[in-house]
Amino acid sequence: MKRLLVLSMAAGLGLLSACASVGEQASGLLDLDGTAWTVSRIEQKDSATERAATMMFEADRLGGHTGCNHYTAPVEIDGASLAIGMAAATKMACLGPIMEQEQQFFRALEAVDSYRVEGGELLLVDADGQERLRLIEK
Repeated sequence: MKRLLVLSMAAGLGLLSACASVGEQASGLLDLDGTAWTVSRIEQKDSATERAATMMFEADRLGGHTGCNHYTAPVEIDGASLAIGMAAATKMACLGPIMEQEQQFFRALEAVDSYRVEGGELLLVDADGQERLRLIEK
């Protein structure tokens, strides 16, 4: 009887852990290395859907596309803390809203201090905990 109870509990725990999002740890943190995201909101405004910005984490760098230009930046991750260095980007000119989106994206990225996960989305937040970027896993 004890063996049946232990097996049932183990199966239940396995089912619960399978429901967690990919890479999510029990602490609510993600292993961001190797993940790719689409930016859905910048400074609490919806991103341009025809050219949404993207972000990929690879080891000690992040990079992607702003909707206009490609970018890369050094990043240090310590728990939920994110230290993002100066970004480098290509210099293509884009029309109106897409160029404005890029400028907002870089301003938001400069302010990022940490991250949290809400409802399967990655939120990059500033030192006051205010959302700067909201991302959806690709």
